[in-house]
Amino acid sequence: MYRNVRLLAVVAALTLGLALATSAVAAPTEPAIGLTTLRAELAAAPGGVLPGYFKTVLRGSAIERIPVDVLAVTGGPTDDLDPDAALVLFEAKGPVIDRLGGIAAGMSGSPVYVNIRGTDLLLGALAYGETFTKGGSGLATPIEAMSAVEALPASAMLPLSAPVMTSAGMRDRVVIGGSAAESALSAATGGVAVQPLASLYIGGISPKSAPYKTFAAKAEKAGLNVVPLAAELGTGSERFTTPFVPGAAVAALASRGDLWVGGIGTVTYVNGANLMAFGHPLTGEGPTSLYLHNAWVDGMWPSIAFPHKLGTPGSLRGTITQDRAAGILGVTPNAPAEVVVTSVAKRSETGVSDTSRVALTSYIANSPSPLWQGIVPFAATVAPVSVYSAPVAAGSALTTTTVVVTNGAETFVVMRANAHDDAFSVPNACASDVAFITGSIAAFAATGAEPARIVSVEMTSSISAARNAARVVDVSVPGGLKIGDNTVRVGLRQTGMAATRTVEVTLTVPEGTPLDGKLTASGPAMGGQDGGDAPEAAPDPRFLAELVEVLVKTASNDELTVSYVSGEESAQDPFGKGFDAEPITATSRLGLVVSGTVSKQASAIELTVYPASPLTGESAKFWGRVEGGEVGTVEVWARSYGETVERLVATATVYGVNDAGQFTGELPPFASNTRLRAVYSGSSDSLGSEVARTISVRSRVGLTASTLSPRPGAPITLIGTVSPRTFGGSVVFERFDGRTWRRIATVAAPSGRATARFTPPPTGATRVRARTIGSASNAMGTSRTLTVRVR
Repeated sequence: MYRNVRLLAVVAALTLGLALATSAVAAPTEPAIGLTTLRAELAAAPGGVLPGYFKTVLRGSAIERIPVDVLAVTGGPTDDLDPDAALVLFEAKGPVIDRLGGIAAGMSGSPVYVNIRGTDLLLGALAYGETFTKGGSGLATPIEAMSAVEALPASAMLPLSAPVMTSAGMRDRVVIGGSAAESALSAATGGVAVQPLASLYIGGISPKSAPYKTFAAKAEKAGLNVVPLAAELGTGSERFTTPFVPGAAVAALASRGDLWVGGIGTVTYVNGANLMAFGHPLTGEGPTSLYLHNAWVDGMWPSIAFPHKLGTPGSLRGTITQDRAAGILGVTPNAPAEVVVTSVAKRSETGVSDTSRVALTSYIANSPSPLWQGIVPFAATVAPVSVYSAPVAAGSALTTTTVVVTNGAETFVVMRANAHDDAFSVPNACASDVAFITGSIAAFAATGAEPARIVSVEMTSSISAARNAARVVDVSVPGGLKIGDNTVRVGLRQTGMAATRTVEVTLTVPEGTPLDGKLTASGPAMGGQDGGDAPEAAPDPRFLAELVEVLVKTASNDELTVSYVSGEESAQDPFGKGFDAEPITATSRLGLVVSGTVSKQASAIELTVYPASPLTGESAKFWGRVEGGEVGTVEVWARSYGETVERLVATATVYGVNDAGQFTGELPPFASNTRLRAVYSGSSDSLGSEVARTISVRSRVGLTASTLSPRPGAPITLIGTVSPRTFGGSVVFERFDGRTWRRIATVAAPSGRATARFTPPPTGATRVRARTIGSASNAMGTSRTLTVRVR
């Protein structure tokens, strides 16, 4: 982070080596020295160095003195020094600094004093330390800037009033907030690279946990050094209290309770109910609302790269109201308004449970800052991490999240039950609904027509090491899509299982809907795990009640959706967005996290058989067309009269022709009427479909006579035979009278044989034939014609 400041308030002129004028906000009550006087004293001092010290806590609450040499004032050689653009360069020394490796984080805000002819004068607050260099070089924020407590952009490159020889060599400029590479470059070219001695302390949660790492990465991206502390801010810590005096430890917290997040530093000065600390910003938000706490220093962590204090917040004493470039302003005794995040977690395999309670200031819980937006879901993960603390915590969870939100006039409750599965961090996944709801509220607050503030957050979770996720791999409709109720079969590949699981969803297609569209099966989750990711709360509502309705109706991770959109345009957009067709949808809660999407075009199959009515025992050919399917196979199943089971009688390959599929094949001979069912298998892009038709199989009829040359007046016997013998109908014997066929007799043929007596006309020739009437088993059949000639 860079220190960017400019003066907005004119500070009263300082007399030589004497007290500052009091600002409108706060001012030190002890003697202080201004920059102009300090620079003049440095110019007159032997070697250009003035002795001094700073006060800070190294252990517990005891305030100690660390000797310093005050070396220079930044800002150039002119007399017009800007307190919000200048810094004081000093070198701390002595055995404490030698042991630690330099000035430590947590010392920020330590009041720095210079001794002028036997009088100790406050010049400012220790704020910046040298990076990656063993030694005590540091920079102090001038007391004038802290008194003004105002900060806006300025250059990060600050010249010194004159080159200064330090223990690390000659230095003529200062770089604030540089990286390691910038530090090395600055040192090589005569500069000194320093960083604010600000650290974000995180306590109450394992630093090895994924939620900690996720939040710490956000903080580091925001330019903060993160210090992990496992300790919780329990009642014992909260009982520790000590007066706020210059040099005392102080904590500024965004959250407290079972998870505490904030900075630990040092009080610079106190003025009644106000105190100034840090000498630099925590996050630099300007007006803010943080918890003001006492702090207990557990000890010091030596390091050449990053020495720092280890500390624990003590009792709550008031509110941090300003977070500025020159420091933080705390006001006692009133505490800030807060939002409580309660989390109850249970491990299903062991029955181990835990409850965490984290309080955040209402300002932080409702902050639009990307850093603080993540702190509410972070707070909700404390209990899940406690019961499932493995660094890589794969598994699943069932959660219920309740968020209370208000617009100032009405209060609304958003409750969301959900299933989660994650290959890396179940605790993070548990809080994904917290992130979704609170993030949506924050976005609404920034753009909506009315305010929205989170009041409270509760989350319960049941966590298991067993994976509970499935990916959609197929969708089909047995028999093809039709008007009315459709049984949609969705194929799921469940994590850890080789076999594909099939679930059924009923989709009702209204009358009049074209069946030429696309069917989609999908789950709301991404990749079978949520990992803290959250769905979008669309559409964009203007009022809080509308947002709440959207949040409540948003699909849960275990919700399988089947959607159908008719029309050719749906092939480009399975959900019909941007088209006139409205999607027809059906959903099902599966109890496991569903991911993936499969879409298929609806198909329709046609079947033609020729000859259309074959004779018993005569084979037939078939031809067909599949609209919406260009590849795949067609199976033809048959069930003849009297049979109870279908049998596969033919298989054909579908080949594409003119944006459709065609198929051909041959059927075996059938003995009786047969119901055919042609089933298209579908493909990766097309739904299967089927069509049924019944072919009438004609009886095969034979005709013989006892004689074809009878004597005049003598009867003959006509014999009709029918195949199949079990056709179950009657045989009609007929003669042709020259104009039409006239019935001779109708005879039942239960065994496939019938006879009739017939006396031909006395003269001439007579044509006769036999035919079946037709029955449930066979269509009508006709015999060959016989000619009877009377002798």
